[in-house]
Amino acid sequence: MQNRRIHIIVFVFILLGMTISLIGQTRRDPRGMALAGAYGVMARGLFTVDYNPANLAIQEQYKSYRVWGGIGTSFTNNILSLRSYNEYNGKDLEANDGLLKEQFLEEIPADGWRLFSDLHVPIPYLNFSRYNKAFTSDFIMIGDIGLPKGLVTFLLHGNPIGKNMSLDFREDFLVINQYAYSVAFPIKKLFFGVSFKYLQGFSYFGLNPDSSYGYVKTNFGTGKNYMEGEGYYLFQQSVGGRGFAMDIGLTTQEIDGYRLGFSVTNVFGRINWNKSTIISRLMGNKGFIGDGGNHAY
Repeated sequence: MQNRRIHIIVFVFILLGMTISLIGQTRRDPRGMALAGAYGVMARGLFTVDYNPANLAIQEQYKSYRVWGGIGTSFTNNILSLRSYNEYNGKDLEANDGLLKEQFLEEIPADGWRLFSDLHVPIPYLNFSRYNKAFTSDFIMIGDIGLPKGLVTFLLHGNPIGKNMSLDFREDFLVINQYAYSVAFPIKKLFFGVSFKYLQGFSYFGLNPDSSYGYVKTNFGTGKNYMEGEGYYLFQQSVGGRGFAMDIGLTTQEIDGYRLGFSVTNVFGRINWNKSTIISRLMGNKGFIGDGGNHAY
């Protein structure tokens, strides 16, 4: 039987609505997103990268995949979900002595309201797979921002009297290129796959979590009607970096119509910043904001 070959051209814009959990995946596949990430045994071809590289060894109808262009993005958070939307939307939070409002505030995690977003752009002509091998190259932007729990409480509940309102912000932005070579092969009744990734860092900027803090305290009582507070925020940025990571995956052969898969992504993933790279030399070792380096406020 003659093997058929097909080049799949994908140009997709994906916008993922708010969900309750953060998603570590940055490469986007429409089917993977439609399945809410439950894609470990269904991914095929170059779409196995960042999901389960072992699937490259599974024989299928199409022997070759190519992506000529596309864009994918997501937006997630750790508070709002369909359940919470139905729970609080249109309700009077002040009814019953603010019982519903107190319930909402109790659901806010200790690290506050976090928002995670990412943008993934496959580089044209550098994303393809053939049989059990794949090479991918992706431009990735990641942002992790949020409001501290104290500030969210202030917006809904006003100033707490006699208590410190934490203003510990944590903000991070990352811009990288990810290159991955993936290969898979059968081992008895299993398929084993691995992806070797080179991470080319463009820029990182954000607030140093160990050196950034703040608080506000409202004093109200006999002879004590004043507010006090303190804040120190260390903004840091880096240009040019490089690092490595790898994905490891296992998938079983099909058993009575079922297939099991297991994968671990971004093992040993780490980027060493402020390294001399082509990007840092082109930018003159300056950051995107100001003249580069760290800034304290």
